[in-house]
Amino acid sequence: MLNVIRGVGGEVPRRPDSKWLRRECGRLSSVACQGSGKWEAHTAVLFATDRSVQDPQVIVSLPAPDSIEWQYEVADVQVVGDDVYWLARDKHTDRPSDLLPKWDTTYAVRRTSWKAPAQPEEVYSTESDLKSLIIAGNLAFVKEELDADSHEYQQRIIGLKNEGVLEQSSEEKLGGDVVAGDESSLFVAKVQLEPPYDSGVFRVSPDGGEPTKLTTNPFVSDFTANGDTWFFTEAQASSDATLVFSYRVGEAPRQIGCIASRATVHALASSTTEVYAGVFRDNATTVLRFDR
Repeated sequence: MLNVIRGVGGEVPRRPDSKWLRRECGRLSSVACQGSGKWEAHTAVLFATDRSVQDPQVIVSLPAPDSIEWQYEVADVQVVGDDVYWLARDKHTDRPSDLLPKWDTTYAVRRTSWKAPAQPEEVYSTESDLKSLIIAGNLAFVKEELDADSHEYQQRIIGLKNEGVLEQSSEEKLGGDVVAGDESSLFVAKVQLEPPYDSGVFRVSPDGGEPTKLTTNPFVSDFTANGDTWFFTEAQASSDATLVFSYRVGEAPRQIGCIASRATVHALASSTTEVYAGVFRDNATTVLRFDR
């Protein structure tokens, strides 16, 4: 589920126990509260609310099942510009009263305009499990299970200008999986267990060119952008610390913070002057603040 908070200035209230993704959409200052890849059975995809978060209104919804034979679920909801994207899981059974009914399941990437919601457009559909949706400019990246119940996935590349699924996977085209991106940059995590052992996270252009290595650790996460600046975290294998970095294309990543002790970072968000990290550690959830 995703919440959009309308506003044109000032700071947006944050929940320390949620995953926040901030984007600027014209006069909409949006904050997306999205689950960590879990399927949610909701009739709503997108909410809007005032800045006090007291009166949420549904602005993009799912169809209500017309019988108990159907279930509709969503995951990985994302606001990109004027559109909202999500993963859909439609389940149907002819025997809903069975103790363990057999479900026929269709997975899809769907989108619609949040400004003028209409019948959702099906960007891609399959009978294989989908997870980890990423929207970057005119491309979507999503992991698709290779065989039923195999738990082995391949990241597909989908053109959002009606090109459909590209022939090459992310691994084949880019050498690794995309973990974040926008219209001008893709961030690719590469794990190479054979020579030349060139693992790490690389920034490349959308066509895969102009590679720049940001880290030797391929397991960085929590990417978020504000203007032309990206922010991400990197857990340290040699300690329990997690480092917070800022990055601008053409410059080296710059460490702006360190989260000490063993902690789970839920997500990053930023204003024009500060970066916020929602973390769980020592059996407590809190929000940390760093100067940009």
